[in-house]
This record gives sequence, structure tokens and C-alpha cells, in this order.
Amino acid sequence: LREEFESCRKRCEDGNCRSGSAKESEILAEVKAKLKSRENDCQALSEELSNNMGKLSDLLKEREDLKTKVADLEAMLEKSKTHSRLLTNETVSMSEQLADL
Repeated sequence: LREEFESCRKRCEDGNCRSGSAKESEILAEVKAKLKSRENDCQALSEELSNNMGKLSDLLKEREDLKTKVADLEAMLEKSKTHSRLLTNETVSMSEQLADL
């Protein structure tokens, strides 16, 4: 189609084109229709890209939130381990004291 269009355009530039010929009008109409279709496709892709960028932004924020939660949970786990060790030490100490009595 592009080749036919370019061929018609070249003939018209050379003065070998009949104004309003059916073939050239048909080719021009096809080219315009395809151009409009591609413009619509581009618009749809642009909207999809915009939506996907919004989703990506939301996912990145969620990822950061989850990283913070994981760090908080890791800190709580460490505190729990520390408390557990302290309780174990106190239990052993009390057991030893009871044994001494």
C-alpha cells in the first residue's frame, strides 16, 4: 500500500497524474483509514501504558511497605529471642537457687 501511495505521489509530482482518478482516491482513502486505525491503536497503547505505570507505582509503594513490615517483624523477633534467653537464664538461676536450698 505504501509503495502504491508513493508511486501515485511520484506520478503526481511528475505531472503524470489525473486529478481525482479512482485508483489514487482509493489508495488515499486506504492510507487515511490505516493512519486513523494506527492513531487509535497508539492512543489505546498510550492509555494502557499510563494504567500500567500507575499499577507499577502502586506495586513499588506496596513493596516498600512490605519491606518496612519485614524489618519491623525481624526486630520483634530479635526482641523475642532476647527475652526468651533472659527468661531461660532466670529459670536456670532460680532452679540452681532452689537446688541450693
